[in-house]
Amino acid sequence: MRLSILAEVRSDQRAFLSADLLEQLKAQLEPLLFAAVSVKFNSYEYELQYAQMKVQVLEERLRQQRIAKYGPQRDTEQPSTGVVGS
Repeated sequence: MRLSILAEVRSDQRAFLSADLLEQLKAQLEPLLFAAVSVKFNSYEYELQYAQMKVQVLEERLRQQRIAKYGPQRDTEQPSTGVVGS
């Protein structure tokens, strides 16, 4: 649950930064160059969104596999820090 909230916040921040960056570029670049950069930027942004969704799907699959293997109580535990005695 916390991860999805963080992902939404990051997505909102990225959208704001993306729009701000594009506005700055628009003011500094010639129209044809801006159009080319904008198209490429949008394609990279789409690829990033796709990769993030794919990671979320894989994380959920892994979570479901762990629930099936260890039971639902394991899903609510905090991940180990790897530090002995903590």
